[in-house]
Amino acid sequence: MQDYKTELLQQIANDERRPQKEREAACRELAAGGQAPRRRRRNSAPITQDDRDADIENWYHRDLLDKNLTSTDRNEIFNGFDSSTQAILDAFGSNILWLFTNNEAEVPVLIEAAKNTKSDFIRSKALMTLGAIARNSTIETAKAAATDFLTQQENQ
Repeated sequence: MQDYKTELLQQIANDERRPQKEREAACRELAAGGQAPRRRRRNSAPITQDDRDADIENWYHRDLLDKNLTSTDRNEIFNGFDSSTQAILDAFGSNILWLFTNNEAEVPVLIEAAKNTKSDFIRSKALMTLGAIARNSTIETAKAAATDFLTQQENQ
């Protein structure tokens, strides 16, 4: 597994199409022997909104599209995120189940994501997801909360 990880990090570091930050991070991890410290674990610095936005955008623009990543790699990446980032990604990704499960808990997560993000991509995705809940949810309280927030956004 370590050889695969080292090989993947080397590919990232050498890929000039990737953002400079990603390439630099891969180089740092390679220099550290593939054991980069996880800033999102216990006793680490709190995650900033910029960090969260970058993690979410990278999840969609790079991590899920990278053909070299296995499901284990994706799970490891996902588990490295803080709980609030995971909650946002879960809320974005659970739209297939909306008609069959209680999505009431996702509405406040999506509202906070839309309010706090500095990313147009994330704001758009949160609003689109809230719109789907407002139209399709079988849970009336979730549907009403999503509709109310979207109406407030339109009136601003």
